[in-house]
Amino acid sequence: MDEGVEQDSRDTGGETAPLVSIGMPVFNGEEFIGEAIESLLSQSLTDLELLVSDNASTDNTVAIIESYVARDSRVVLYRQPENIGAAGNFSFVRDRSRGRYFMWAAHDDTWASNWLQVLIEAFGDGDAGVRGDIRLFQDGKVIAEKRPPDFVQGQWARYFFKNEVDYRSHYTYALFNRERLMRADLSTLGLDYYPDALFCYEVLKYGHLRMVPGTWQHYRVHTSSEGAQLSRQWRGWAKILYRVHPARYYRYYLDYTDTRLRKTLLLGLVPFKHAYCQMSFWLRGARQLLTGVKYI
Repeated sequence: MDEGVEQDSRDTGGETAPLVSIGMPVFNGEEFIGEAIESLLSQSLTDLELLVSDNASTDNTVAIIESYVARDSRVVLYRQPENIGAAGNFSFVRDRSRGRYFMWAAHDDTWASNWLQVLIEAFGDGDAGVRGDIRLFQDGKVIAEKRPPDFVQGQWARYFFKNEVDYRSHYTYALFNRERLMRADLSTLGLDYYPDALFCYEVLKYGHLRMVPGTWQHYRVHTSSEGAQLSRQWRGWAKILYRVHPARYYRYYLDYTDTRLRKTLLLGLVPFKHAYCQMSFWLRGARQLLTGVKYI
């Protein structure tokens, strides 16, 4: 296929839109992307399209994707001529989706074969996004299972005050009502601190975020993941003593809060949130030092 974002491996003229669009932004994902694609193409619900946007990879990623394009018409490959950044690539696949539902898929994760079926059957009229369990997967085995809390549309204060380690930011990989998702401001994903948490805060304006039992996502824990790279600056004693949220993090919340009254109320919550989070970090760090068990 010729390079360039206008090149599309499908012909959509007169084609009925799929029920689900899956967007997979990727950069240098040769190690795991084959497993991820296989997992999505093996879903019990088959009415889907998989939009893969390669962000100018320098490894064998494109060749792997092209092998799936050749044998499954549901796979669409876009090749970015230059790297447009992670946030730009996330926006790119969303904006080219056509389904009633949309989800982002990380190139290094896998999903239960009933993931889409269970989530669509559970999707309610008021939902912006629903997702299943998070199973942390490392070195070939599940090391922990997490369930993010549910949030009702407009619960901005409760969302803000929650601890960042409750996995609520993983609603980024929920199944979304695409029409509602299209209303969300994706500039959140370009922020330099907890962009996924701010994105979910933004989406909560347009509907509920809910965890649905009965299906799961294998979230792969490995040293080259984006989350691991962002947290590398905080290690050992520095993480225990100094890990407090920077002031800009709270400013970001204010930027994406939609009324003057709510901004004022949120500003009043900042010192309490800050103290709560710092105490939580200290207690968690102390427990890790005393027990030797790393908090996940």
